[in-house]
Amino acid sequence: VYAENKMFTTAAAGSLGTDSFEKTAIVNAYPNPTTDSVTVSLPNGAAVQKIAVYNNLGQLVLTEAKNTVSLQHLTNGIYFLTIYIAEWNYSKKIIKK
Repeated sequence: VYAENKMFTTAAAGSLGTDSFEKTAIVNAYPNPTTDSVTVSLPNGAAVQKIAVYNNLGQLVLTEAKNTVSLQHLTNGIYFLTIYIAEWNYSKKIIKK
């Protein structure tokens, strides 16, 4: 059986490269799991522009413009933090118990 040759093009380099994974290793959100608040630490003194908190349905439930976010008023479950700084954004899974 003979088939036609096809050429496929992938996404541009850097869209999801090793650089993305290296940054994930240096961003820390603690304590995790938490019962109250979560603090985000960033490399090289980088400043948080905003932290957005999403529930497991992808709905935005909270935003904060500092390194610590209080989850005290939220129900127990899994949440996702999107941490915005000048150079890039990073997402981190958090468990609220």
